[in-house]
Amino acid sequence: MPRLITYLTIAATFAVASIFLERNSTEFALASAVAIGFLIPVVDACIRHWDLLSFAGMSLRTWNKSVRVSVSYLYRIKVQDRYLLIKSRRFNHFQPVGGVFKYFPAGEAVLMNELGALNDDLYPIDNEGIGDLRLTIKGRHLAKFFDWFNRRRGRETDVWREFHEELIASGFLPAEPFKFVRADFVGTRRTRLRWSDFAQRKEIILAEIYQLVPTPAQEAVLEKMIGVRHECLHWATASEISRRGAGTSEGVITPISEHSSWIL
Repeated sequence: MPRLITYLTIAATFAVASIFLERNSTEFALASAVAIGFLIPVVDACIRHWDLLSFAGMSLRTWNKSVRVSVSYLYRIKVQDRYLLIKSRRFNHFQPVGGVFKYFPAGEAVLMNELGALNDDLYPIDNEGIGDLRLTIKGRHLAKFFDWFNRRRGRETDVWREFHEELIASGFLPAEPFKFVRADFVGTRRTRLRWSDFAQRKEIILAEIYQLVPTPAQEAVLEKMIGVRHECLHWATASEISRRGAGTSEGVITPISEHSSWIL
């Protein structure tokens, strides 16, 4: 960021200087060339780091206000054009497998000491919730928080934990074929900065999306699960997820979370 500001300052200085020079002079051509030369990396950096610039804008709008941030990872588990969803432990809806990232002691030093982050007060903090990246910070720290998150130091980067907890430790999937899984990073999805009635403050929810890449043995197990009714698992079509609920001929409704659409 300091380098970007330097380039922008140089480009602006020579651009302003060119205004006062003769259009056909060598000095004008030189000043214009320098301005354009330093402006190109600025534009390129803005395109590559657009999200961070967006967060910087949010920081300015909510400078001294508390903002809730929640950062998680979600699995796209797709077999035969259906997506595996699991029932939430807290809400009466189905959602993708996954959960919030954890931060480590090194990350805690940054979050709590430098950014003044507070643990989320919407959920009780138990052994399972310790270190969750579900926090409240001042708006002025939003850009710094997401810059820290993108650097991937001081936080969980592996996405195995929630897959194991939700599907294997719970007994929904057999341990042997799923003693390891491959997950391909798809991209990042997030909400806009919005008011949350639930949190009674502004919030941003961000999730990294990972596509499960099953082995033939794993895919065979998953295929057998399709069509088997289970109170905690649901294989949803893209249409059902988009509608946030699946209605059957018997009139049964399967509520689906809003963020489930992020795995489509």
